[in-house]
Amino acid sequence: MLNLVMSSLSKSSTDDLEKFLLDRASEVACLAKGGGGKVVDKTQVNNLLTSMQNFKNVEKLELLIMRQMGRGEINQGAGKRLIETIEEIKKRGVNDVVERVLDFLGYVKWAFESMEKMEACSGVNNLSSLVDKVIKGGEPQHRNFQGPKNR
Repeated sequence: MLNLVMSSLSKSSTDDLEKFLLDRASEVACLAKGGGGKVVDKTQVNNLLTSMQNFKNVEKLELLIMRQMGRGEINQGAGKRLIETIEEIKKRGVNDVVERVLDFLGYVKWAFESMEKMEACSGVNNLSSLVDKVIKGGEPQHRNFQGPKNR
C-alpha cells in the first residue's frame, strides 16, 4: 500500500514538473522569438542544447547563457527565463537535473521551431497558449499553389 502511495506521489510530481517544463519552454521560445528583445537566432537555441549534451553540467550552461546574453546573442528576456528555469529545476530536487535540463532545452527547441515562420510572438506564456496561437492564425502564411507550368 505504501509503495502504491509513493508511486502515485512520484508520478504526480513528475507530471507537474513535465507540465512546468513544457509551459516554460513555450514562454522562453516566444521570448527568444523577440518577445524579450532581439530575436534569437536558431543556431543559438541549438548551441545551448548541443553544449549541454557535451559537458553535462548545468552551471557551465548557465555561464554560457550569461555569456551569450552579454554578447547580445541571446536577449535578456529569454536568457533570464532560461536561467530561472534551470534554477527552479535544481531547487525541485529532481533525481537527474542534467537530464531534466536537456529535456527542457529540447522542448525550447521544438517550441522555437514551431514559431519559426510566425511574424510575431505575443501572448504565449505556456504550451496551451502556443497551441492556440498556432491553431488560430499564428501559423505561417502559405503561398497559393500555382500547379505545374505548361511547357
